[in-house]
Amino acid sequence: MSSDDRAFTLKPLAFFAALPVVMAPAAAADVTGAMEQARRLLDQREPAAALAQLEPYRQTTAGQADFDYLLALSLMDAGEVGRAELIFERLLTLTPSFHGARLDYARVLVARDQYTKATAQLDRLDASQPPEKARAEIASLRQTIAMRSQDRRWSRYLEASTAVGYDSNVNSATAEEAFLGFALDATSQEQDSDFFEVRLAGGATYAVSESMRMSARLPVQHHIN
Repeated sequence: MSSDDRAFTLKPLAFFAALPVVMAPAAAADVTGAMEQARRLLDQREPAAALAQLEPYRQTTAGQADFDYLLALSLMDAGEVGRAELIFERLLTLTPSFHGARLDYARVLVARDQYTKATAQLDRLDASQPPEKARAEIASLRQTIAMRSQDRRWSRYLEASTAVGYDSNVNSATAEEAFLGFALDATSQEQDSDFFEVRLAGGATYAVSESMRMSARLPVQHHIN
């Protein structure tokens, strides 16, 4: 494995050096065992079980790079992307050169539809001269962002409603039998009627940018007496 590849992988041995010296040996051994078990469970695609291994040590070991990375991966794979995002942010604040974590952080941001933030993370990764495999994953995420962003630019809707009722003067005529001395026939006098109405409306909105949108709406109404 090249030095570039190592920069994009988790370094298990780094955890031992990072543990606080005040931690009792037995406690450190418990955490290490839990982390090793969590790694095996993640490899077996059992993120919920991996998370259960790490949760008891979350308060005492939070902030340690290797532990936080395993915790964030477990949360991400378990579908808890909101919590995973917070752990990745803390991890990268303390260890900004942890490129593998940054790539997974970008995945979480894409999963949360935060494309602007995800693109910023991918830009930072590209600037770090990543190895070929990482470049391919970065390109794949950029393509996903482009496709989803295009889909999200358009929003469409269709509304439908009906109404029934009674109209006491459907022809908007007078109730009088004569007007200016002329006798009015029945069709020229006020008439009542039940009615049924159908309303349809369709429209679309296109997001030109985050602050500008264009929309169009077409309403149709049909009234039956």
